[in-house]
Amino acid sequence: MPIRQVIVLLFIFFGSVTLHAGGIESVLKPDIELEKDSKEGLDQVLNLDRLNPPVSAEEYKSAQLQLGNMDFISAEERTYYITAGDLIIIKLPNEELFQEYEVNFEGYITLPTLGNFKAEGLTIGELEKSIFFRLPVYLRQMNDVEVQIKQKKKYVQVLGYVELPGWYLVAENVSVQGALSIAGGMIDGSILNEIQIYRTTYSLKSSELKIVLVDMFQFQTTTDYKILPQLKSKDILVVPMTPRMGTIKRSLAPIDPPKEELETDTEEKIRIAGQVYKPSMLEPIKGSNLLDLLISAQGTLPDADLAHIFLVKKLKDGKYRTRVIDLEGYIKEKNFQDIPYVGAGETIFVPEKQKTWLQKFWRGSMDFLKDFMYLVSAFTTLYLLSKQ
Repeated sequence: MPIRQVIVLLFIFFGSVTLHAGGIESVLKPDIELEKDSKEGLDQVLNLDRLNPPVSAEEYKSAQLQLGNMDFISAEERTYYITAGDLIIIKLPNEELFQEYEVNFEGYITLPTLGNFKAEGLTIGELEKSIFFRLPVYLRQMNDVEVQIKQKKKYVQVLGYVELPGWYLVAENVSVQGALSIAGGMIDGSILNEIQIYRTTYSLKSSELKIVLVDMFQFQTTTDYKILPQLKSKDILVVPMTPRMGTIKRSLAPIDPPKEELETDTEEKIRIAGQVYKPSMLEPIKGSNLLDLLISAQGTLPDADLAHIFLVKKLKDGKYRTRVIDLEGYIKEKNFQDIPYVGAGETIFVPEKQKTWLQKFWRGSMDFLKDFMYLVSAFTTLYLLSKQ
């Protein structure tokens, strides 16, 4: 064989081996210093062939840390994890505009050319890396993948004694009361202080079911929004029904039982009667004194005797204990901290002021004058009609 042919064959063989090993550049310039952010630098750290994608996003993060690059860990990556229901927008290297995708109930998104990606439980940065490593090599060399959250949503299931039980896709900041409203609201007979949230939390090796108690009654009476726990993705909200509604399903007519039948603790309620604008029966509220409850009854009438308010309590032996409270004295002395508290089952009765003989005479005179003027007016009207 001529020596020229041998040289050509050796050159072809050497060139093919060089290309297979990663490119002619690495042979011609083996000692070139690579930038930290370059893909060649990542390949060098990962010991991976550039013609094949890395195995996972975790390897990419590990490589970035080895190169000393911390810019890829954004604040949003640290704080927010994508959940089922989120609306996200994605731009691939070969696309000019963002495309919109919704994370389905199972936690996946589907990209037309790349297939399914698990998004639930990942940060924005992790999803970007996951998609990036699935791209063909020529696209990975063009640009990075961009992922943004367009709208945060979550799935919540509402069950129990509500109008429309089922799964709902709700806004990220929806409250327990908002979720109940979306489900049509609670039905008469719901137990407001025994609503439960069933929440499943996952760890690396196991899962745990937690139950969170929600007291909607206390929230509605105190308006303390901190009482309501925050809903999380795939929480199950259950509203129980009072046993007083019975075990028979009724569908012929709307159920409208009397209020007494819906309550199991009417003896524990506080009753307000007498000279008040709105006599009522209230639930006991911890820390409420006599003045607070009279204000809740819209105040007292002008003739109310605030110096002799009766506070009546039924004892366990069936007898009644009565205390007379001088609320007028407490108010005059500005001694509001010593106003007596009112407990469960007590009755507040505000009597009318006792009138003196002069007040009675004056009131009687005014009543007589009103009656006399009415009679004069009536006779005058009849006399004028008779003259016509």
